[in-house]
Amino acid sequence: MPVATRTIIRAGAQEVEATRFDSFESTIPNIRVDNIS
Repeated sequence: MPVATRTIIRAGAQEVEATRFDSFESTIPNIRVDNIS
């Protein structure tokens, strides 16, 4: 289900905070995506 919530992408020591849909996690491979309601 498409959720436009705050998604925190942790890549190594870099933390990227962006508001995207659930399809965004398919954009960057090998990352940890935590959806915060």
